[in-house]
Amino acid sequence: MFQTIILLCVLGFTFVQTAKEHLLCKSALLEVWITFCDEKDSPTFLVDNCSYDKKEKMNITIIWIPKMNLEQLKLVIETWHQSMKFSKKIVEICSDMDGEYEFCNILKGETTQVSILKDLNNISFFKGTFIIRLWLFAGEKEDLAFCFNATLIFK
Repeated sequence: MFQTIILLCVLGFTFVQTAKEHLLCKSALLEVWITFCDEKDSPTFLVDNCSYDKKEKMNITIIWIPKMNLEQLKLVIETWHQSMKFSKKIVEICSDMDGEYEFCNILKGETTQVSILKDLNNISFFKGTFIIRLWLFAGEKEDLAFCFNATLIFK
């Protein structure tokens, strides 16, 4: 009986699928890995200039086909370093019909593309591993639109 329980536990752990970590970009000073909460509904991320050079700008492009209408969007971002939460920000991105961003009020099934040109002058990270956790909620019920963990390794 005891051997059967052990065998079932071992087999159970064998069939548990873990989330896949994807290498987003890599340079001499920076490495970025991303893990999606749901691989089936994950956006495509593209990064141009994957360096942590304060003279350069990093271009991040997100391409996504949402499975729900993107109205009343709320973004939750947490930054972690060595199991310590550095910050947590909750930002309401789209609050009404006239959202500030072009992707506000995109309908379910429409392709949306967002490009962010990020200046790294005002961001200071020190060597080590940082984890950025992001959740995007949509609608009045705040349904989870997508989420991911990004692991940034500064060398």
